[in-house]
Amino acid sequence: MVRQIILLITTFTVCDVFSCNMVMGYRENERQPFINRAPQHDGLYIDLYKQALKEINCTLSVVRAPKKRILNMLKKGQIDFYPGLSFNKQRSAYVHFIKNGLKDELIAISKKSLSKYNTRLNLKFNLESYTFLMAQGANTLGIEHSGARIRYVENLSIANAVKFISENKADYYIYHKASLLYYLNTNHITHLEIHACCGEPKPMYLGFSKRSIYAEKTLNTSFNNHIALSPNNTPYNLKKQSKAFQLATSLQRLKQLGYIKHLEELYFHP
Repeated sequence: MVRQIILLITTFTVCDVFSCNMVMGYRENERQPFINRAPQHDGLYIDLYKQALKEINCTLSVVRAPKKRILNMLKKGQIDFYPGLSFNKQRSAYVHFIKNGLKDELIAISKKSLSKYNTRLNLKFNLESYTFLMAQGANTLGIEHSGARIRYVENLSIANAVKFISENKADYYIYHKASLLYYLNTNHITHLEIHACCGEPKPMYLGFSKRSIYAEKTLNTSFNNHIALSPNNTPYNLKKQSKAFQLATSLQRLKQLGYIKHLEELYFHP
């Protein structure tokens, strides 16, 4: 049964008949084709996590709010997970990073008159001359240390980013390749330059709250404190009997069965 309750934030309950219900949090603006703008939640994320949770007898609810509030809720255990979250040391203090079976890659867009921005070429031009557009709370990739200016925008959407760059209010915008190309192609935008900028495709992770009732942890005996923290090198692992661990296992099983590839073909190549 589908229920919708509108409070200060929008909550979407997919089903409430199983033994557990996990709450996924996401910002209010869209990230097509993964998730629609609130109060709608349709997209690849819903199909993926609904199926993965169904296989472990859990259901899915979705809460939407500004990203900073969502991350704070994640930190407090008020929501269980964020569906696609980049790793950093600060976040690793309050979330477990779990592969969701998808790949992620960052690219940049700019006006065609600007030089190429490509980290593989060791940033060949002078970043001090340029302004990068960033959503509030987004991973800055260390750009703030290069001398570049960063313009932060609350609840920044791709549509607004394109508008900012087209109106010369920023020079570069870095975002997830799948969503950025989807928007440019769907809206027939050809006046912007696309830059391969930020490394090869990497596994995408969900961030699971360490304070969630579904995230029992155990010491990671393979943890190496002499090397940098990473999704694969953290002091704690999830207990195998925890629902969070079962979700991780379910997602990898869906990948092996070809379900995730099916979703990618459905959403990226309709």
